[in-house]
Amino acid sequence: TRSCSRSQIFAGKVLAARTWSVMVVVVLAAASITAGLLIGHQPLIDLSGRLQPAGHSIALVIASWATALPPTLGFTALALFLSVLTQRSIIGIGGPVVLGLAMQLASLANGPDLLRVLLVTTGLDAWHGLWVEPAFTGPLIQGVVVSAVWCVLAAAAAYLVFLRRDVSPS
Repeated sequence: TRSCSRSQIFAGKVLAARTWSVMVVVVLAAASITAGLLIGHQPLIDLSGRLQPAGHSIALVIASWATALPPTLGFTALALFLSVLTQRSIIGIGGPVVLGLAMQLASLANGPDLLRVLLVTTGLDAWHGLWVEPAFTGPLIQGVVVSAVWCVLAAAAAYLVFLRRDVSPS
């Protein structure tokens, strides 16, 4: 790493974290789809109570799993920020879990709607709009935008902290 700049090291950290996060979602999606296929090719009932044919259901399941990617990447950026800020990997692992639970509690509490809209966890419910007739994508678009803002802000903050961090040997 001595031949790499700090920016290159940080870019490697971001790439590794995001690749891992995307792969985890892909593996979970593949496992759930495989389990569904092993059970059989049966129609599913959507959230409107209508029967969806098996072929259309698989497309909806794949799309639903894809809606989990933006919030996952938002949490990944948050984890990266906490890890760089504290210089502790365990905080980067456990911190987003605790903050995610707090965000879920805040979204369930009777708080201001603006607060719920700005939480990265809100995007995790966006798949519901795909499973109703007529389908709606407002929460999905909102979740992608909010997750992108979380990604940019957390990654930028992590980068600034990383650049200013003392790396002299102890």
